[in-house]
Amino acid sequence: MGNGQRKSQNQPPRRMGRFLRIGLLLLLRRGENYGYILAAELPKLGLPRQSSVHSVIYRLLRRMEEEGLVSSRWETSQRGPRRRLYSITRQGEIALDILMARLLETTALIERLAAVYHANGDVSQ
Repeated sequence: MGNGQRKSQNQPPRRMGRFLRIGLLLLLRRGENYGYILAAELPKLGLPRQSSVHSVIYRLLRRMEEEGLVSSRWETSQRGPRRRLYSITRQGEIALDILMARLLETTALIERLAAVYHANGDVSQ
């Protein structure tokens, strides 16, 4: 395996994992939901479709539950198998606020660098 290659095609780059985490917390802030629905909703947030591979999403949700950011419960149905329902915790809401603040700071920096780039390196812009 060469430099920069991922171990598995089902694993998004580390950077994308951070966006997935934010995306999942944003979706769960709307209300509790199932993993497969969360995976279907992520591309609507602008995340690449390949980042919403179900195995990646469920692994990340499990990790986020271990970290106390989300909680889950089993829901039984008379028409099908049990399904796991996820919700954001108070700790998850705090983490989302922190992650979004960092993202907005990064966005401001990127916008500033792009403005300088488009001004041909003129930093007085």
